[in-house]
Amino acid sequence: AKAAAQVDEMSGGRLDFSLGAAWAEREFKAYGMDFPPVAERYARLDEALQIVKLLWRQPRTTFQGRYYRIEDAPCEPKPVQSPHPPITIGGMGLASVRIAARHADRFNMIGSPEKCADRKDKLEQFCGGIGRDPAEIELSVHPTIAVAPTHDRAEALAAQIAASNKVDLGANRATWVIGDPAEATAALRRYLDIGINHFVFAFGHPFDVPTLRLLREEVLAGLG
Repeated sequence: AKAAAQVDEMSGGRLDFSLGAAWAEREFKAYGMDFPPVAERYARLDEALQIVKLLWRQPRTTFQGRYYRIEDAPCEPKPVQSPHPPITIGGMGLASVRIAARHADRFNMIGSPEKCADRKDKLEQFCGGIGRDPAEIELSVHPTIAVAPTHDRAEALAAQIAASNKVDLGANRATWVIGDPAEATAALRRYLDIGINHFVFAFGHPFDVPTLRLLREEVLAGLG
């Protein structure tokens, strides 16, 4: 919370804040940290988000939770953005959706338009259960994108990216946008049609400048 507040201050209020329940067990092992069961990780995330928001808003914060406790804790300087930097929560599990309903300003999903539409419906249900307007939460999606001048070249690019990341393209195709500019534009428009208006694109490494230019000039421009 303190580091994020300082970044928001230094950047003139341009920070987007994202926090998750963690999934990469190998990272925990690498640093000698316990990797608790998923239910505990979500419970910890919920408490952590409560604390972060309190620290950003209050002069001093006391919090007694199951996992975290702080007493008369300061956080200065406060973030520039009011009431706080936008909070992004990502995930497709129902626990992620519930936490997004409670805490998120943006909910980031990974999946087909149909799957995302289902999670949007669940988000609206959870918001209704706690009396929150779901319109307060921006919807976001995180596809891996492979766009090229022709469909065949886009497929080849997708296969190259998948191989470099050791990803099974066939099993994960629903989370990808693959095709020529017209096909990619149509695929992204399907997300817009269900109310998603924020995209976080994943690309292969190293970043291909011509591909990025094609995305900007022919795909994103076609969505306007």
